[in-house]
Amino acid sequence: MHFHSINLPAVLVATISTMVVGFLWYSPLLFAKPWMKEMGYDPNDKARIEEMKKAPARPMADPSWLA
Repeated sequence: MHFHSINLPAVLVATISTMVVGFLWYSPLLFAKPWMKEMGYDPNDKARIEEMKKAPARPMADPSWLA
């Protein structure tokens, strides 16, 4: 399979920009606190916040989900 017609710089820019927007969207700068309030999470519960920070890395660490 050949991917000669794919614009790789455009794909990389789109990927990185999507990640940056996602990080900002759920950051305390924008909507993290209102989201936590609506989801019923206590922003002062440090243990729960640390658990939430580690949660996205778990599926990426296990490549079996690709199969």
